[in-house]
Amino acid sequence: MRIAWLASLWWLFCPLPGQAQHWSFQMYGTDQGLTNPTILALHQDRQGFLWVSTEGGLFRYDGDRFRPFAANSATKKGSNNSMYTSGDGQLWTSSYAGLFRWNGDAFVVVPGFEDVELATVQPIGSDATNLYVATLLGLRSLPLHSRGQPRLVSPKPSSSVFVASDRTVWFSCGLLLCSLRDGRIEEWAAARGVTRGSWQSIVEDTAGRLWIRSTEKVLVRDPRGTVFHEVPTLPKLDSTHGSPLVINRVSPATCSKIRRPSFANSKGTPSGTDSTGL
Repeated sequence: MRIAWLASLWWLFCPLPGQAQHWSFQMYGTDQGLTNPTILALHQDRQGFLWVSTEGGLFRYDGDRFRPFAANSATKKGSNNSMYTSGDGQLWTSSYAGLFRWNGDAFVVVPGFEDVELATVQPIGSDATNLYVATLLGLRSLPLHSRGQPRLVSPKPSSSVFVASDRTVWFSCGLLLCSLRDGRIEEWAAARGVTRGSWQSIVEDTAGRLWIRSTEKVLVRDPRGTVFHEVPTLPKLDSTHGSPLVINRVSPATCSKIRRPSFANSKGTPSGTDSTGL
């Protein structure tokens, strides 16, 4: 079990090699309303609020206190493993109890995803028109701007999904990697450098390179490249949990520390990019 002191809740970036590391720590816990110390995910919404997912439920930090929120179906209750803001500003969260959408006051279950187990750390992605959800029963899509029903994109079990800057949808499909572009699905297998594995995290860096992480290795594909290459000289990955890759100012990194400067105001958090580490 990963017990985390909330020594820092913000700007979870990895320092560049040789970069001076100067920061201050501020502790958060029960005195501020955070009643569970096991942190599963962190996310900042469009309003600047910081959301914290724990084994004891969801909390929202407003710059002063943590307030608990429930995201449970009528029959299931589960830890929320991920949070995501789609391009239209909607906030989503997933758990063993299904997929939930924030309506401004509470999390409501999304029709078609009641009691669907979403236990991975990167099961949600989106483009301008659709939300994509990786499930054990395959990749599904949901229209963002209407209340339509989910559509099955691929029947293969999926644990992660990511929409790249060129609008290609990348997702794990079984033990391989798949891409969706212009309605056509391609499978990336050994001939393209993708060995069989549980691909749990997919990210793109500022140079346009695509990075994928399994429980054992990290692969990278150059922009417009046709094959993936294994990243050498990485420390041994911790396969006991499926944390996502983190993008710093150059490339993905394996982070083991979290830190945060002081909050700028009492209404929310400073603007920036949030993520969790490996």
